[in-house]
Amino acid sequence: MDYKLDDDIYTNNIEYFFSLHGPRFEYMNKAMAASLKKTHGKEFRPIRILNAWPSETYDYPNYIVLNAQGYKLAEELSRPVVFLPEYEDVNAEFSHSTFISELATSLLEKQYTIFVYPFTTAFLELPVDRFTILGPRSDIAKELDNKVNQLNLFKELGLPCNNVRIYKNEDELLRLKDQITPCFISAAYTSGGGESGLIYSVEMLDEFLAKLRPINKEGAFVVADIFADIVLAPNVSALVTNTGTTLTLVLSDQILHGNRYLGNIYPTKASPKHVQQIYELTQKVGNYLAGRNFKGLFGCDFLINKAGDIVIVDLNPRHQGGYACNGLALATMGISLTDIELATLNNQPVTIRQEDLSKQLDFAWSHSKVVPAERGQEVLSEFQENTIQMPFSTIGTRFITEFYKKGSVFVDGYIGYQVHTAQKRNEIESVMLQGREKFDAEVLGL
Repeated sequence: MDYKLDDDIYTNNIEYFFSLHGPRFEYMNKAMAASLKKTHGKEFRPIRILNAWPSETYDYPNYIVLNAQGYKLAEELSRPVVFLPEYEDVNAEFSHSTFISELATSLLEKQYTIFVYPFTTAFLELPVDRFTILGPRSDIAKELDNKVNQLNLFKELGLPCNNVRIYKNEDELLRLKDQITPCFISAAYTSGGGESGLIYSVEMLDEFLAKLRPINKEGAFVVADIFADIVLAPNVSALVTNTGTTLTLVLSDQILHGNRYLGNIYPTKASPKHVQQIYELTQKVGNYLAGRNFKGLFGCDFLINKAGDIVIVDLNPRHQGGYACNGLALATMGISLTDIELATLNNQPVTIRQEDLSKQLDFAWSHSKVVPAERGQEVLSEFQENTIQMPFSTIGTRFITEFYKKGSVFVDGYIGYQVHTAQKRNEIESVMLQGREKFDAEVLGL
């Protein structure tokens, strides 16, 4: 197990928490540490659970590289790899790690609990007498992260959604595959567009099924009619407080490559009519979640087509890809996202008004993951321009970074991240492309 921990981690006066976020959320790790200190009056530091070997910029103390499949590939190739698992798989490996359990046992000699700060709580199974999870109940998150359950919920709530069919398992899908016309198919547990996509032929379906993770091999599948002429893919981030109030925090548009999620751009291009619809639909989902005793952040994805039709396509009962930039954007309004998350989880009042959250910022921002065009590309150099806070403190600047060790081979996931701001949204797209071109030249030698 590769790791780097403080030399005096078991004897100093600092309390530690585990963060199961990737390095693009490092700003939020620091924000949560500050919120925990404010709440408990002690200094906190994150122990970051990484899934690949960090670059020099991210190689400071208190991380653990946890990725059984990544270690196996690195051994076979005799070099580090970037092979990022899904967050649900990270949670499962973390929950059953002997190394984590032993580290926690030692830390509990000086701490009354160990906070765990996850991207999602689904499949996070930890003993409550040792760990305190900073997020919604794991069983509810697991249930609602299932695409089949989401579809049934959307229908129950009367939300506009696409025409779909449910196949209870892979065997049923294979028996009836000759009846499937061009469609969009999704396995039960997906995030960021993984294990879902457009299917136009039986051969494409066979290829799709061959790439499924074990978690999805035995589950059901959602098969939807193609929602044609898409012009916009809005995404909303919201919070259910401990009193059951739903606050809509940030509304932006997703940046997609096919069905794969890359990032977000703000402000949304949705019309006032569609914005109002999105707020109303999000409120309905939030009311349902509150009734299930769900507390914390969630998000919803929507699609709008050329005819002006809107459908809800995803419920994310967890943090989302825009989490860090949402936190940075709210900070410009004097709002700490981790403060209100922590207050919610501690059953403390959240006094922020929806009217304040709905105010439009006077600048545009965007962020996106940076993914090499081809698997097998090597990281030739380590690179960072500015800090992630810079674009939000100086409008018109950018942050670009590469996360992983020089010489790493890219297998799957992403290797970098970029954030840009500008006075107007239409200025963003071109500078994002320029940033990507510079990144490719510096890091991949293209």
